[in-house]
Amino acid sequence: MEQKGFIETWQTEDKKDSSMLGIVIILGFCWAVTGLAGHMYLTGDNDILWIEGIIPISERVLFWSTVIGSSAITVAITVELIRAEMKSRGRTLREFFVYSEERTPEAVMQVVNEEVASGKLLVEADLGSPESAGKIALTPSYLLLRHDDWIGATPKDDVYWIAAWHKGNRTTYYVFSTLGVSRLWGEKTTKERTDALMRQIEAHIPNVFGAYTEKDIKKFEKMFEKGSAKFVEFYQRAKEGF
Repeated sequence: MEQKGFIETWQTEDKKDSSMLGIVIILGFCWAVTGLAGHMYLTGDNDILWIEGIIPISERVLFWSTVIGSSAITVAITVELIRAEMKSRGRTLREFFVYSEERTPEAVMQVVNEEVASGKLLVEADLGSPESAGKIALTPSYLLLRHDDWIGATPKDDVYWIAAWHKGNRTTYYVFSTLGVSRLWGEKTTKERTDALMRQIEAHIPNVFGAYTEKDIKKFEKMFEKGSAKFVEFYQRAKEGF
């Protein structure tokens, strides 16, 4: 069997469902309680739950309420499992985009896969919690960003600056490149994790602007929107003095 390359692995990587064990336990509990109630109803053996003489309860009411309740829970969980499976199948294969007119997706895949195979993967990290689809990777040639349904590859030399701003349990990442300004979000993450990731990125794509605030990022973003030439000029001056 042919081993998948790095890009192919990113394309077909499925989310791990950490709640599956809990769902199985709940289903098992529901059926166990239903069976127990059935046993009590058919045999009249209330002592199995130490009910007789302590809590007066109709066997018929106990049986049917347990059956209906367990069945409702079972149906609800089954429906959610089917919906989750359909959603997962819809995301199994992520489309691969290359933000460069000089290379085809197949050519970029080959370059990235070869670089990773030879140990030249500079950065690979989750943007948010490990359960989320958002990822970032960096090789000597390309910046790779993975979203729910697609993967984008930008030539590393076309990337000017990457900034991040953390607020609450969410981080917003800003990628300034020759293509414009892209935003990505990392959910359920911490400032410490964000700072650690940015240190990895800045070792290969320097932060020429130094310390910055969210207001600074917005200012650079507006500057870029009015015309990339103005931002590039500002960036080049900062780079020269870096």
